[in-house]
Amino acid sequence: MNNLIVLVIIGIISGIIIAGILAGYLAVYVFNKMPAAWLTDYGETPEESLMGTRIAERPYTMVLSVVFVMAFVFLAIQYDGPFYTIPGMVILWLLMLIGISDYKYMIIPDQLVLALTAAAVGIIGLDFAAISGMLPFSPYFHQSYASPFLGALVGGGSFWLIGVIGSLLTKKEAMGFGDVKLLAAIGFLCGLRGILIVLVITIFTSGIWFMLLLLAQKIKRGDNKPLGPYIVFACALYLMFRDQINRIVNWYIGLY
Repeated sequence: MNNLIVLVIIGIISGIIIAGILAGYLAVYVFNKMPAAWLTDYGETPEESLMGTRIAERPYTMVLSVVFVMAFVFLAIQYDGPFYTIPGMVILWLLMLIGISDYKYMIIPDQLVLALTAAAVGIIGLDFAAISGMLPFSPYFHQSYASPFLGALVGGGSFWLIGVIGSLLTKKEAMGFGDVKLLAAIGFLCGLRGILIVLVITIFTSGIWFMLLLLAQKIKRGDNKPLGPYIVFACALYLMFRDQINRIVNWYIGLY
């Protein structure tokens, strides 16, 4: 019996390592092969630089493989089973592609956001099945059937409103609509409570980093910088450490 448990553990660890390595190689391959039009605003002709290799296979396949192996391990520990872990792996992979796209080209492809939304349906379906009693565990992200829709509304709506107010004050685009759509998709995935936490982490991490860049004179006031990587980081962090983050939030709320 003990030998069987050891073999199962070895099999799970081996599967996660293989999945992480494949995810790293696929991320580089897919990003280099995706249509150039995906990385261009609608109505614009793709730049010549988009036609060739966008990210080098070396060292990025190795770097991303290591990142994915670590992320998948945290995911497997968090959810203790394949039900949420497998769709979670797909979601983390899509988030990585979205983050790279926005970081390099300041654009979030709608196709990737739609794929993220479709992958979120797997998580939502599991939560709905748990709510209805069809599965023998508690839902992870959505405690009600309205949760994903409220999350999408708050996620997309909040940044859309920030963008409108910012544009009125600065007389220029203050928030890319790609960020709004991405946050709506993440809200659909994480629910109302989850998207609020993701928003706080996004604002906190991006604010600190932009301030450090300003102090180091790496950027100037008014420079446009992509927000997508910070949104992606916040969502990935919440997916991998949901229980721990929720405990911290509950502790903080309990202080008041």
